[in-house]
Amino acid sequence: MSFPPRRASQRLAPMTTEYIRKKSIGGIVSGEIFPRASVLKRATGGGVRRFRRRKHHAPLGGDLPQIGVDQRAKRNTDVLRNLLGRRFDFFIGLNEDGSFSIHILNNIPWYKVRQGVLSLKIVLNSCFNKIVLRNDSRKDFPIYGYASRKGLPFIYLDSAATSLKPRRVIDAVARYYSEYSANVHRGVYSLAEQATQEFEAARDSVARFIGSPRREEVIFTKGATEVLNLIAASYARHFLREGDGILLTEMEHHANLIPWQEVAKEKKLKLYFIPFDPATGELVWDVENFPKFLRERNIKIVSLTHVSNVFGTINPVKEIAARAHKAGAIVVVDGAQAVPHVPVNIAELGADFYVFSGHKMLGPTGIGVLWGRYELLASMPPYQTGGEMIEDVHWEYSTFQPPPLKFEAGTPPIASAIGLGEAVKYLEEVGMEKIRAHEKELLTHTLKKLEEVPGISILGPRDIEKRSGVIAFTVEGVHPHDIASMLDEKGVMIRSGDHCARPLHKKLKIPASNRISVYLYNDKEDIDRVVEGLKGVITIFQN
Repeated sequence: MSFPPRRASQRLAPMTTEYIRKKSIGGIVSGEIFPRASVLKRATGGGVRRFRRRKHHAPLGGDLPQIGVDQRAKRNTDVLRNLLGRRFDFFIGLNEDGSFSIHILNNIPWYKVRQGVLSLKIVLNSCFNKIVLRNDSRKDFPIYGYASRKGLPFIYLDSAATSLKPRRVIDAVARYYSEYSANVHRGVYSLAEQATQEFEAARDSVARFIGSPRREEVIFTKGATEVLNLIAASYARHFLREGDGILLTEMEHHANLIPWQEVAKEKKLKLYFIPFDPATGELVWDVENFPKFLRERNIKIVSLTHVSNVFGTINPVKEIAARAHKAGAIVVVDGAQAVPHVPVNIAELGADFYVFSGHKMLGPTGIGVLWGRYELLASMPPYQTGGEMIEDVHWEYSTFQPPPLKFEAGTPPIASAIGLGEAVKYLEEVGMEKIRAHEKELLTHTLKKLEEVPGISILGPRDIEKRSGVIAFTVEGVHPHDIASMLDEKGVMIRSGDHCARPLHKKLKIPASNRISVYLYNDKEDIDRVVEGLKGVITIFQN
C-alpha cells in the first residue's frame, strides 16, 4: 500500500483507520484517525481528549529515531514489537506531512502528553504493509478490568474449559434482554420481529464463519454435548442395525464417548477405537487400508475429535473423512476445541456432522451448534418435539418443519445465540489466521519454558503445527490438584483433573494432569508466571 503525499489527509484517514484495524493483532485499534492530527482519540477506550499538538515533541530521554521508507521493514517491525508489545496506553495521530505519530503513554495521564512523554514517529509509506501493530486485546474483556480494580492478579489459562467474554458479546446479550426481549418465530409485532431477525442473523454469521454451504444446515442447541446426544439418538438409533460398528478414538472427550456407548447398548452395536501413541499423542491408523478396516467391521459411523482437549493434537480429519466415505461410513467431528483456535472450513473437511459450543469461542454459555449435511438432517427424525418445530398438528399425528427448525423445539437459546453471533463477528475481525499464529507463538514459548521445570512430563505432540490451544503435563511427585490450588493463590488459573477424558488418562497410567490452555488474550508473561509458580510449588514439595 502506498500513501499519497501531504494535503491528502482527508482521503488518507479513513482508509488508514480500516487498514490498521485489519492489520492489528486483536483488531483493537478502535480510535479514529483525524485529519491534520489536531485531535487524537485514545486507542484504549478512554474517550476523545482535545488539545493542541506542539509542532515538535520533546520526549523524555531524547528523540527516538525517525524511520523512513527506505529502511528495512524488519527494523520497523522490531521497534514496534519492542515498544508496542508491552501494555502501553497510546494515541495514534495523522500528521500534515502524511506521517503518523504513535504516542506511547505507559499509564501516564493524557494531559501530560503536552509536557512530552514518550513519542515514536513513523513515516508510513509502502513499507507499512509489512508492519503489524501488536495491541493488547485485554481491554475488550471486562473481567481483566474488574480484577485490576480489585487489585487481584489475573492469569487465566483455562480457555479450553470456557473462554472469557468480550464486552461487545456481553452487551449484545444485555441489549436483547433490555431492548427487544421477545420470543422468536412467533409474534408479528415489531419487538418479536426484531428478536427473530437478530436470532436468524446469528445463524447467518455462524454459517459464514464455518463455511457452511447452506444456512439451514446450522442448528442451535444448548451445547456441544447435547448435539452429540442428538446425533446418536436421531441418526444412529434410527439408521444403524444390530451388529453395525461405530469407530471412535482413544482421545475422545466423554461427550463424544458416552452417547455412543448408550446407543450401542440399546441397538447391540459394536464400538471400535483408533489408538493413540502415548509418546506423541497422535493417532495411530493405517492410512492406506483404512477403508478396508471399516468395511470388514461394518462400521457405519466414524466419530472423532478435531483437536484433543488433553493433547492438543490436531487430528487429520480431512484424510480420515475421505477414506471413511469410501467405505460408506458417515463422519462426525467434535470441533469444540478447534473452532475457537484454528480456521475451519466445513466444505474442505468433508465431515457429515460437525459439532461445537459457543462458550469456548468467546460466546455465552448455553449455546451449541450442530452443522449437518442437509440431506442427512432432512432424513432424520426430530430429537425433541413440541412448539415451533411442527408443520401441522392433528389429533392423531403431526408433521414437522424442515431443518433447522425441526431440531429446535420450544423456545431456543435466543440471547445466547445472539451473543454467539457477536462473538463470531469479533473473531472474524481479529482473523482466525492471526489467532492461530499468536497461539503458535505462545505454545512454542510454553513448551520451551516448561522444559526448565524439573520432573515435568509434557503430554502430546512437540510439533507446533500438529498442536493447538492446550498443553497438558504432569510433575513427578506432585499431584495436579496441589499444583493448581497453589498456583491459584498467585492468581494463576490452570486446569487439573482428567479433563473429561478419563480413559485417556487410564491408558497413560496417571490419575490426572494439569492443563494450560491459551487464547488470544494471553501473552508470554502469563506463561512466565505459570513457570515461575511451578518452580515455587516444586521447591515447597521438595522441602
